[in-house]
Amino acid sequence: IGSFLLMLPKCTHTQISYYDSLFIATSAVSITGLTPVDVATAFTPLGLLVLSILVQIGGLGVITFTSFFAIFFSGTPSIYSQLLIKDVIYSKTINNLIPTLLYILTFTLTVELIGAVAVYFTIPASLGLTVTDKIIFAGFHSLCSFCNAGFSCLPGGMSNPALLNGSQSIYVVTSALIFAGAIGFPILVNFKEIFAVWLNRIFSSKNKR
Repeated sequence: IGSFLLMLPKCTHTQISYYDSLFIATSAVSITGLTPVDVATAFTPLGLLVLSILVQIGGLGVITFTSFFAIFFSGTPSIYSQLLIKDVIYSKTINNLIPTLLYILTFTLTVELIGAVAVYFTIPASLGLTVTDKIIFAGFHSLCSFCNAGFSCLPGGMSNPALLNGSQSIYVVTSALIFAGAIGFPILVNFKEIFAVWLNRIFSSKNKR
């Protein structure tokens, strides 16, 4: 499906072959990052959106997506399938499967949104990007970094001279997103809970004073 969508005229600046499109779609869903074409010059913003969705599916896991829709539309999933999914998504109880899946999706999108904001403010002015291009750049790179996909919508990728010769903060933000995506969802949730407890203690101590 992704390979056909990537070949739509509104998704590409110049027509690409189906073999290239299939390779890119496979690489995106597998979060590999290999591509036979220059993503920056080959795809329009709509094409980058399709590529982003494929990367997101790969990042969250095909099993998570298919399991969610299987449970949501079947109505009466088997106990075995629920137990299997429970182990895959680290849910503590069977009854929490759907809320847990939705939580994973929301948590992931939230981290990527925060990352996109951080990337946006590290984009060097020397790139000469418009506000719209900056938003696309920030969103795409945040998603690809968190999912460890390896794609870039910038000519030359992350080795673009404007980035190399400018502020290095964008590499710090990108590295943080890559690390966050690599350590996995359960550990990130633990970090979030620890941070929430820490904030709660700070506010509690201030209120007591």
